[in-house]
Amino acid sequence: TPSAPVFPASRSLPRVESVLIRGEGGVPRLELFLPPGIGFSYSGGGYLLLQWALEQRTGASFSTFMRREILEPAGLDDSSFSLTPALRDAAATYYRPRRRVRATYHLPGAAGGLYSTAEDMGRWLTLYAPGSSIRAELLGETAFRSLLEPQGPMTIEGVDTGGSGYAL
Repeated sequence: TPSAPVFPASRSLPRVESVLIRGEGGVPRLELFLPPGIGFSYSGGGYLLLQWALEQRTGASFSTFMRREILEPAGLDDSSFSLTPALRDAAATYYRPRRRVRATYHLPGAAGGLYSTAEDMGRWLTLYAPGSSIRAELLGETAFRSLLEPQGPMTIEGVDTGGSGYAL
């Protein structure tokens, strides 16, 4: 799918399988655009498929796994893949033409559903600093650098991104 579904915070998220198989949330169900290994096309649904596989393999929810394996070790205490009441209350106000709208939306986990603060995002950026001890602890230098390597031609909505690897 070209994107992932977005839901009002007042609605609970559907199961990942519902989004992938039935296309719940107003996006088409997940379909294969290219045979594996042939090329790359950005897909929020593809990230949801990876989330589903991770949950099946680990037996943990995506949110729990990411908190335990990434967020806590990186010191990101105000970040979560679950929209907690505290994060919902701290969410930015969205603006529409001529008016402010206080509405919070959420996306399913791996398809863009990280909630964070500016302070935590700054902490995350320190992982990119040479010699980051947290980076070494989380992934190791070789694995981290491989995430930044170009993965071949890549376009998002018709824009050539230069073959981005892990783009933040």
